Formats: sequence, structure tokens, C-alpha cells
Amino acid sequence: MIEASPSHKTIDTLVSVEGLPDEIFRAERMLKVVQLMVRQEGDEIPVLITGPAADQHGNLAVRYFMRHGIPFEINAENLPKRESRQYQIIGAGYISVDPRVQICAFHGGSLAYNVGINKEHIERVADQIQLPEGWEIMIDQ
Repeated sequence: MIEASPSHKTIDTLVSVEGLPDEIFRAERMLKVVQLMVRQEGDEIPVLITGPAADQHGNLAVRYFMRHGIPFEINAENLPKRESRQYQIIGAGYISVDPRVQICAFHGGSLAYNVGINKEHIERVADQIQLPEGWEIMIDQ
């Protein structure tokens, strides 16, 4: 098990959406997405992590776990396991934005984790995504 270094952030300071830059809505762009359910005292908190499209889904998860002090184990592919006592990776893929049509689209999947976008999870965190006025979320499955 990899223990994240002690930090001022604890599991109770988790945010629902992390890493989505404000400027993403100014130009056509694509980012990777990891969808987690983080377990805290019997509750499950939906968390959406975004990062550069060139990055790996596992690397996004590792950085999130380290920032928030969440321990994790590595699987045979050298990625964080999909599930532990404190979290579950329930979806992964991409987020694409197109300012011409004002759409924020979630699509695709992760070959490493063999999962796609989890529609119910996106619906749960949608109100935390700071969309410009007039924009809509679209979920491809």
C-alpha cells in the first residue's frame, strides 16, 4: 500500500470537481477525466478529476490521491487499483468542449481501467461544473 504523505488536506476537504480550468471554455479542447467515489465515514462522495489529454488516467488518480492523503495500492500494470477501502474508480474517459456550439461533452473510456464514462456520476457532479451561461453537458455512452 502506498501511503500519501501527511497533508493539511484530509478526506473531508474533498471537492466534487478538480482540475477543470476556467479557460477550457474559451477554445475547442479535450481533457482526460477520472470518476471516483471516495468513501468517508459510510458516505460515498462523487469526485471528478480532469487533466491533460496526453496524461494517463492512472497518473491523474495518483496525483489526486497524494494531494488528498488517500492511500492506494498499485496493480500489475503499475496503476492504482480500481478499488480500495477508501475509493472506487467508476469511470474514465474524456471531456471535450466546443465553444462554437457551447457543448461540454463527456465521452470515451480508459483502456487501462477498462471503463467508460459513468453517466450517473456525471449527473451527480454536474452542478459543480462551472459552465458558462448557455452551455450544456452532453454524455456519450
